[in-house]
Amino acid sequence: MAHRPTATQKELEDVLTYFNNQPDMLTAIVKHRTSTRGHLGDVLIQSFDPEGKFATLELRPPPAWSTPVTLELPFDPPLTSAWHVRPTLKRWRDEAYAKYNVPATPPLTYYSSPTLLPLALPALVGLAVLAFALYGTGETARAFRAWVDGTLGNLALPAAKWTAIAFHLVLEPIYMLVLTARHGTPSAVRAQWVLTVVLVGFAGITEFWDCLQYERIRHIYKQTDVGDIGHRLAGPYVVPGAKGKGTGGPAKAAAAAKKAQ
Repeated sequence: MAHRPTATQKELEDVLTYFNNQPDMLTAIVKHRTSTRGHLGDVLIQSFDPEGKFATLELRPPPAWSTPVTLELPFDPPLTSAWHVRPTLKRWRDEAYAKYNVPATPPLTYYSSPTLLPLALPALVGLAVLAFALYGTGETARAFRAWVDGTLGNLALPAAKWTAIAFHLVLEPIYMLVLTARHGTPSAVRAQWVLTVVLVGFAGITEFWDCLQYERIRHIYKQTDVGDIGHRLAGPYVVPGAKGKGTGGPAKAAAAAKKAQ
């Protein structure tokens, strides 16, 4: 029989999942509550002490981005319940955001194309397959349509067609228009973001969210020993004192490094 996590274990897993997808929050917390100097790179919570004394974090700072550094973030006083972890971290986030005056809606004035994986390429392939099934000619296309109808029913293709239209041409473009308006994106750049979600759907939205997180991190670093880390599209981060530009974050840095090899 598979082991089912307890309610407290599930709560801690949910906390890890939430905060490990919020690098701007963790960067603000570490810079505010510790004396750790320099660019933190990737920041992830690894575990929580069973006695509630600390959280164990892993940092992967530049220029390597791959060499882990362990950091213990103390709870003072120690937490007496797993249910206290989430509100404590959120309080720390709010305190750090207040200290660094982190904007809730940072302006985003540029366009950044999403990477092909894990979302953009599957979306493009899926749309291509759907278009082939709906509008392809020849024996192969007819055989494929017959296979889909026989396997999934003759309503599957029409349902997939109208679902794709609803998301790619209506819902996601409208959401992106609202999002870019909220963050002061110029009209020409907004058009690029909207076209992106038409083509690759949710991959464009997640890329926009990543840009917002980056802008919050940049805002935080400007007020620390790190200083301005540069534009997200400037290229890989270079340690102060070395030759080079700012940072595009770990994903952008890895791509740039691979290209340079």
